[in-house]
Amino acid sequence: MNVQIYLDDQLAFEQNGIGWNTEPVEVNLNVTNVKTMKIRVVGREGYLCVVDDNLKAHTPGEWETEIEATCENAGKKVQRCTECKAICNISELKPLGHTPGDWKIEKEATCTAEGKRTKCCTVCKKVLEEEKIDKLEHEEEEEWFELESPTCTNEGTRIKKCIYCGKAVKTENIPKTKHEFGEWITAEGSVWNAPIVKKRICNVCNAEEVENIYTWVWVKPVVLLLLFIGVSTVIIINLKKKKGTQTISEDQRKSHRKKKREKRTDEDDIFNSYH
Repeated sequence: MNVQIYLDDQLAFEQNGIGWNTEPVEVNLNVTNVKTMKIRVVGREGYLCVVDDNLKAHTPGEWETEIEATCENAGKKVQRCTECKAICNISELKPLGHTPGDWKIEKEATCTAEGKRTKCCTVCKKVLEEEKIDKLEHEEEEEWFELESPTCTNEGTRIKKCIYCGKAVKTENIPKTKHEFGEWITAEGSVWNAPIVKKRICNVCNAEEVENIYTWVWVKPVVLLLLFIGVSTVIIINLKKKKGTQTISEDQRKSHRKKKREKRTDEDDIFNSYH
């Protein structure tokens, strides 16, 4: 004969070819939440034998949590029979859902790179949100750093660096320095051959500075005129001095001659008196 077991009209077990000499078979069926169980035995003559048509009702106890619900996964709770401890009822526990915490900085922003902050679940620690943090502004040093010194031929360069990253954030040109000239020297020309060209040389870059000292075309004529006037004046003065000397000498000569004559007369008188 054949044996069929139905739980709430659903075939749960079936075995064919059972006879008087067949060994007993132990069947374990899950009858949780089952209202009726039917056993049908079909013999050779085709008769039906119902052994048990109804089960004794369970006595459900308190709900027990069998699987805890998490932030993302559902849990499960059951009711067991107070007599046989079989599960009478099953209920699903909904996922709890995440509990967002405060923002936490994972990477500090700098003046060269963005930062990052996250918000995690306080229960499972899963990252729920993620945001970038904008770069910081550079902060300049107070003092300039001279990158290239200026010369009398080229401008210099100076920069200001960021106090955090050391990157140059401001650049300025430094004006050229003045030439370091030596003394003036005459390159060509003279007072008689105007113009006079003088020059001086920078001690650093050998640059030349040229200047025309005399550029007037009347320099030579004026000098000649002054020289002529000077010579003429000297000649006139000398002539006047010479003329004055001759006049005086003539008067002195006449006086001297007179005195000589008088002297001779006196001498003659004296000589004649002795004789």
